[in-house]
Amino acid sequence: MNVGRTKAVPNEGAIADYLASFTAVAPHAAYAVVNVSSPNTPGLRTLQDRAALDELLGGVQRRNAAGKPVLVKIAPELYDVTVFGAE
Repeated sequence: MNVGRTKAVPNEGAIADYLASFTAVAPHAAYAVVNVSSPNTPGLRTLQDRAALDELLGGVQRRNAAGKPVLVKIAPELYDVTVFGAE
């Protein structure tokens, strides 16, 4: 499954939106993709900020009771990225 924010949801409500989508679809998916890189969704890439991404992925992992693999789709121009949970 690919989970992302639509244009109708502001960034202030994005994490709750991602988590609701993840929770609804995860039982039917082999793995999840958390998409924070759609250039057509205004402001979405601000969720690539470390604090926002920590909050989002932390929430996803807490809801990921089945331990399914989670991939993160980030902007291709980001090349100096610290892996979530690693320093």
